[in-house]
Amino acid sequence: MPRLYANSHRSGWLNPAAILPYGLTTGHIAKAMKDFLDFLRFINTRLNDEKLPRLESIIMSANFSSLVGEFMNAGIQILQDPG
Repeated sequence: MPRLYANSHRSGWLNPAAILPYGLTTGHIAKAMKDFLDFLRFINTRLNDEKLPRLESIIMSANFSSLVGEFMNAGIQILQDPG
């Protein structure tokens, strides 16, 4: 089986001094991004098991971009307000 996203998460790729609004931290962004990459790895692994192309190859670019944005938005909201 091919390795999917072997180098998917690298520490230090976000600026810890960034000034972000609404109490958002680079930690929130890193966690949401890691969660998205884990989700994508899960989906693509399953597609690979069925000998199908990766999700990024199946859906249109604009739809993939929307999926990333919505997933990140939902993940960050959960991290900021778990209740």
